[in-house]
Amino acid sequence: MWVNGVLTTALVDTGSSRCIAHVSCCSSWKQEVVSVLTVSGKEHFCKGTRIVRLHLRNGASAEVDVLVVDSTLLGFSFILGMNGIVALGGATVSVERLVRFGKEDTTVCAAAATVIGVDEQDFSAAYDAATNSWTAMWKWSQGVEPGVLQNQIEEYSVPREARLVYEKELEKWIADGWLVSYEKDDSVVKEGTSAYIDDILVNEDVVTTSRVEQHLARYGLTSKTPARVADGARVLGLRVWGERGSLHWKRDNKVGEVPSRLTRRSVFSYCGRLLGHFPVCGWLRVAVAFIKRKINHLTSSWDEVVIDDQLKAIIEETANEVRKNDPVRGRWDVKGSKARVWVDASSLTLGVMIEAEGCIIEDASWLRKDDASHINMAELDAVVKGLNLALAWQIKEVELLTDSSTVF
Repeated sequence: MWVNGVLTTALVDTGSSRCIAHVSCCSSWKQEVVSVLTVSGKEHFCKGTRIVRLHLRNGASAEVDVLVVDSTLLGFSFILGMNGIVALGGATVSVERLVRFGKEDTTVCAAAATVIGVDEQDFSAAYDAATNSWTAMWKWSQGVEPGVLQNQIEEYSVPREARLVYEKELEKWIADGWLVSYEKDDSVVKEGTSAYIDDILVNEDVVTTSRVEQHLARYGLTSKTPARVADGARVLGLRVWGERGSLHWKRDNKVGEVPSRLTRRSVFSYCGRLLGHFPVCGWLRVAVAFIKRKINHLTSSWDEVVIDDQLKAIIEETANEVRKNDPVRGRWDVKGSKARVWVDASSLTLGVMIEAEGCIIEDASWLRKDDASHINMAELDAVVKGLNLALAWQIKEVELLTDSSTVF
């Protein structure tokens, strides 16, 4: 069988109940038009492609690519190419015209390979075992790219009076196949790892790093050489190392020189390098916020050039202080559900710090608006922001520290 001049492996008829690998029972296949030239010279169009696994009774098996058709071709419900025959260990035809594959007296049977992937509302990703690679695809409603979502709530709670109806509807979706449960991770790997954007933390008390590497490689995902955090490693953009029985972190990026051409874009970019995504920045947060506010007041667009000696002096002073005594640092291995929350407010800003096990694990600050409200309200706002920050850390027991007698 040839596809555009290339010998293909197999062709499967979805309409025949006698076919050796009945693809119509599978969950999905790639729907792409493929032109097939038969030995009679007639062009035939296939519905799509698929991967199936052929099994022998002796336990041997082989994965082959197939072309899916909606009718029999040349009167055959199943056509196997030479590469498929070789993968099965050869073929023997008896005088009774019975085909046997492999070295032993075994006949072939087939089963469609389980599709490994993710199928979500807006995208899908599938693993191709033949090429050991992943393919991701966006789903656009009616072929139109979706707009920007305006909602700010992750999940809406279901009212108690509607809970029964809600659950019945979900059960119907499951029964109709609209909601399908899938689970492809190794359970031990899942228990012993914490996955982030581009880093995976491995708890070697639960699973070895080699097993995690093998699990990733099985699905075509390469990984860098594992690094032990206690010996010093770059994790999530931070430099982490072990010291006196605990783990600590600091900045792992270079601050760089102050931009010579000051625009709102260049200043904001430089401020981004100063703060990054660091959880602890101390006084640097207030300084950067002040710099951003000043450049905003001096410009009306992102690329308007500003010549202001005072602004340049402020940025250079901030950068020099960071080089001498960088406040971006903290404790890495903090655990527990108890913490202190320090809050305060002034005429310029609100400040919050979370302390756990004697170390600051996160801080934050907000410049007050020009039309600032009464200082007592600012102190209360700081308390609210501090408690929200503590909740994000899943702190269960909070000791709140404030110097405002009104808030107290």
